[in-house]
Amino acid sequence: MIERFRQLVWNEWFWFPSEKGWGWKDLQNTDPNVYYPQLEDLHWTVFLGVVFLGIRYGYEHWHLLFYVSIFVYGIAILWNKPWFSETKYCWIGWPKQGIDRDVYWYYVLELGFYWSLVYTLAVDHKRKDFYEMVIHHLVTVLLIYFSWVLNFVRVGTLVLAVHDASDYWMAAAKMAKYINKQTLCEACFVIFCITWIISRLIIYPYVVLYTTTVETYGIVMDVTFGSHWFFNFLLYILQVLHIIWTFMIARIAMQKFTAGNIQQDVRSDAESDDEGEIEEETKSEKNDVTCTMQNSYVSKKFG
Repeated sequence: MIERFRQLVWNEWFWFPSEKGWGWKDLQNTDPNVYYPQLEDLHWTVFLGVVFLGIRYGYEHWHLLFYVSIFVYGIAILWNKPWFSETKYCWIGWPKQGIDRDVYWYYVLELGFYWSLVYTLAVDHKRKDFYEMVIHHLVTVLLIYFSWVLNFVRVGTLVLAVHDASDYWMAAAKMAKYINKQTLCEACFVIFCITWIISRLIIYPYVVLYTTTVETYGIVMDVTFGSHWFFNFLLYILQVLHIIWTFMIARIAMQKFTAGNIQQDVRSDAESDDEGEIEEETKSEKNDVTCTMQNSYVSKKFG
């Protein structure tokens, strides 16, 4: 029964273009000098997420440290990769594209961090966009897992790098708020808004989604296939979330222009209008501090 279920889930007709004759056999590791990704490579990231969660509660500046480090690391390892400058190389040679050790660790660290974000959903204060955050984190975990298994790793690294480009600016704004540097906080928020628009509303749709939607034809496939639809569906969900969060960011920016400073977090209101809940939330927000958007997505993705 288990074997039949496994065969159904990993059926090659869904995961590979039928006209090419490719299959799971093409991702078997037979050459000691070339490594292809395997499902079990990422299993231990579930426990790495627990470690990251512990660090988060023990170290106030953890998010800023991680965001800066992972973005710098990602750009450093991708800078000389051919697909970083020409996205068609995400697909040329697929599925037989060997994985370098630096890319493997990039995936491991990112997935471990996202697992920690999934865990925090159960204990963090519920914000207005709680369900959007749930969708975002689960979609991201699915994308990382399945892009690894199917060796869509090259385009996966681009997705991760684009999403890491703006988050550290919001984390920096939070830290500035902690030390009562309102001007620095607002400056970081402005830079965050600019990088958000460039990365999420320009580069992501016009570079990443373009290559996954259009450039795959003629290189990977002649006719679309199941996993092509599956991955693009998940990637487009992220773009919808980007648009939703952009409206939230715009609302915060408008507060600055109309009130002279940022008055409240767009996610700070509880789902319920219950007075007690709102009072409790206000107490929580005193400890959460962001550039007046305390723990907003804008504080973490992811996207």
